[in-house]
Amino acid sequence: MLAEMLLGASLVASGWVAGLGTSLLMRRKQPQAGPICPCSHSIGHHEDQTGRCLGQIRRVHYYDSGDRNGKEWVSCDCRRYSGPELLSSVTFRELEQP
Repeated sequence: MLAEMLLGASLVASGWVAGLGTSLLMRRKQPQAGPICPCSHSIGHHEDQTGRCLGQIRRVHYYDSGDRNGKEWVSCDCRRYSGPELLSSVTFRELEQP
C-alpha cells in the first residue's frame, strides 16, 4: 500500500515538473526574424518613403489626478527605421569598363 502511494506521488510530481518545464519554455520570448529597430519593431512596421513606424506599443496610462489607470495601446514614436540596412536597399554604382 505504501509503495503504491509513493509510486502515485512520484508520478504526480514528475508530471507537475514536466508541465512546469514546458510552460517555462513556451513563455520564453521567441526571437524575431529579420532586422529590428531600437523601437523593437521590424522593418515591416516602417513606411518605405518616410520611415515612420506604424506599430503600436503599450504605455502606462494615468488619470488627470496622477493615479495610475493601467496600460493603453498608443502609436510608436519612432520617426525613422534605424536598424540594420537590408542588402536589397543598398545601391551600388556600376563598374566602368576598362
